[in-house]
Amino acid sequence: MGHPASPETERIEVNLDAMPPWKGALRYVPFPWEAILSSPDPEIQRITQAIRSKAAEQLPDGIMHRPQCVADIHPPMVLDGRAKNAGPHETVFALANADVRLWLDYRLGARLMNLAFCARLGEDPRSQALLLDQLSVVAAEFRPLQRSGWTAYDPNRPLPAEGDGVWLATGAGILALVRILDLMGDRVPAPLRADLKRNLRQEIALIVESWEKKIPWYVKKQTYRSNQWAMPLCGLVYACLYLGDESLRPAYELGVLGLAKTLLAQGEGGSWSEGYSYAAFTLQDVLEVVHAMVRAGDPRLADLPMLRAFDSWFAQMRLTGPYLVNPYDSGHGLAGSHPWPALLLGSLITRNPQTRHAVHRGWLGERYSEDWFSLVYLHLAKDIPEAAATPTHAFYPAQQLLVWRRAWDHENAMALWIRGGSGNDFHLHDDGGHLSLYRGPEAILVEAGTPDYSTPDFNRLYRGQKGHNILQTPGARCERFPTEMPAVAVPVRIESLGAEGGRVFIDGRQAYDDVAHWIRRIEWSASGWVILEDEARLTKTQEAGHEWFRFHTGCHEPLKPTATNDREWVVAWPSARIRILADAPIRVRSVPWPNAVLHPEIQCLLVEAVDSRDQLRLETRIDLVE
Repeated sequence: MGHPASPETERIEVNLDAMPPWKGALRYVPFPWEAILSSPDPEIQRITQAIRSKAAEQLPDGIMHRPQCVADIHPPMVLDGRAKNAGPHETVFALANADVRLWLDYRLGARLMNLAFCARLGEDPRSQALLLDQLSVVAAEFRPLQRSGWTAYDPNRPLPAEGDGVWLATGAGILALVRILDLMGDRVPAPLRADLKRNLRQEIALIVESWEKKIPWYVKKQTYRSNQWAMPLCGLVYACLYLGDESLRPAYELGVLGLAKTLLAQGEGGSWSEGYSYAAFTLQDVLEVVHAMVRAGDPRLADLPMLRAFDSWFAQMRLTGPYLVNPYDSGHGLAGSHPWPALLLGSLITRNPQTRHAVHRGWLGERYSEDWFSLVYLHLAKDIPEAAATPTHAFYPAQQLLVWRRAWDHENAMALWIRGGSGNDFHLHDDGGHLSLYRGPEAILVEAGTPDYSTPDFNRLYRGQKGHNILQTPGARCERFPTEMPAVAVPVRIESLGAEGGRVFIDGRQAYDDVAHWIRRIEWSASGWVILEDEARLTKTQEAGHEWFRFHTGCHEPLKPTATNDREWVVAWPSARIRILADAPIRVRSVPWPNAVLHPEIQCLLVEAVDSRDQLRLETRIDLVE
């Protein structure tokens, strides 16, 4: 399974010797809601009005009950696509995943917060009535917040007698309830508050039990890089702070030390080992909890190097035009119109003037989202200074990921990202050596992206080698490891990197068993060109017609590659011109290929050898067309 990781990309080990216990009182310090909601800031007033409108739209929806059978999972809820293949486990799997989708996809917590804002403002008694009725249903029906069975998608693998433990709905549900109790305070009747607090204690006990007995798979394997490890622990820390009971101190420390492992495992550069999308929703919860710890006087997680740099990394993941840096299982390839809550919360913790400037200028989203995160940020970030020198390029060793843009200009700037591979990766794709290239709103070279996991042929079409602009080999790791490929090192060595371009050297031989040698050099210039030089030798001779390389273009219309001679081909479309030159006769074909970002299909260039061979050298030049 590949070669051992090189020293540059070894998995980061975690040392908690420098994490002393905290002696301060367990307490929850509320956000300054009175000051926020009475602020004269026009943007705060706009967002508050938008939240009122959302709450008014929700009133006809009435109360949401927890599904008790598969038939209860109907629009707007969505049945997990894997349930139909779970055989005898269909119901238990579907219901367990419905819990997650209620809190995350259908955003039950966000709906409750909208109603809570209206109730807090006292403008519509119907909002308060519906909120309290819905909270009563949550208190009665959502016990526990996460039902067992979320791993039961395999019909041939029985669910253990003790179940599969706490999971994503555990953390998401706890955070949502604490937010609402924070905002509403004693506006929630004392008996209902007592019921919800009782439930929070029960959730704390379940989380502690899951860790002590090692019930979930991610605790058994100590997979603390995973969002699945982090999110229940976020709920644990938040609930302990909110309840403020000293008897919960051991549970609180368990949660804090567990989250410290998650953050220390990422390295010091601020990057997240599962990529942008998983960072966006996992760090949103982590940072909310860390901010609550800081308000309570516990700075231990906020002071870790990873969190001090996270907001800078997250900002760098926004490229030119609408595009995001999207390796890994990143369901987000296009940026939304607003900065992500994780970025805003991270900025409040780091108080980074460069991030504040980028947010304020609209580089990371044209306007603020209409939710409580934005309200808190706008109120608390007022005194963070701004600095204009936001870097245009960065390299993250823990991911072996390079990001470069000519300028922070969404209209015209050239931008690219280059991916190696790290022993620290999780939720990874078979993408070692990949290059994506953009100019303003135009996508030139892309990867296939990440659709829903239940998408037919997901591994071959998207996650594997064929979904990326790399060497194509006979053995597909994603088929041998259909759920999670082992992380392997594909080191990226930077030879030059600056405002005018760069040059990198990638040793790709470690990514695949059937590769004896693969070196890729990538050079680019801000003037609008990229050159890839590939030297590849496989362990076995491949028959004539074998596909050696491929390039996913951003072009939707059929392309017509033209041979200059038997070793040189040219293909062009309005945005770019590509010249491919080999040391042996080749054929270049253009075929449609599904793309999860540029729906539904793009044109993919296949570079095939005319004769049988075990090695090939290729030079590919891409020129952007003005």
